[in-house]
Amino acid sequence: MALSRFVKRLLSHMAHPTYEPSAAHQLAADLGISKDDFEAFVGEIKHLAEAGQVVWGDDQLVTLPPMGKTVVGSFRRHPKGFGFIVPRDLVAHGDLFVPPGNTMDAMSGDIVRADVIHARGGRGQDRSPYVGMVTQILERKRSCFTGEVRKQGGQWLAYPDGKALTEPIVL
Repeated sequence: MALSRFVKRLLSHMAHPTYEPSAAHQLAADLGISKDDFEAFVGEIKHLAEAGQVVWGDDQLVTLPPMGKTVVGSFRRHPKGFGFIVPRDLVAHGDLFVPPGNTMDAMSGDIVRADVIHARGGRGQDRSPYVGMVTQILERKRSCFTGEVRKQGGQWLAYPDGKALTEPIVL
């Protein structure tokens, strides 16, 4: 599906951390949509709402959809063991934080599926109330690694080079 001239700008605007749910006329003003283009702009908002990419509520405010029960996206791993999932589809809460121990050994660039868990308290007002737990690695970004192979006891282990994999792998 080809994106209309409004969709990319609209979704990018709504994905900004400071975006507040707004009425269509306010969005048009924010994006510099002319009066002549307003009807087409509203048509695109309706189309996005029907496709589930935005929510246009009874209050006439337009926002990104809330975080669902699962999310699929690209994983970014931090050296300290936690990570973030950048959802394929934009959601109101942005990237999903994945605490250490919930990453299922996903590496940066992997496409993963995760359960979304509502975290009660302790996350701060500037953070999303959700955390993720990776349940499946759908696609590895990298599948070839270098390292040293050693026999230890009765089994062979590969000790990977670099920082992407830190634990030995049983061969």
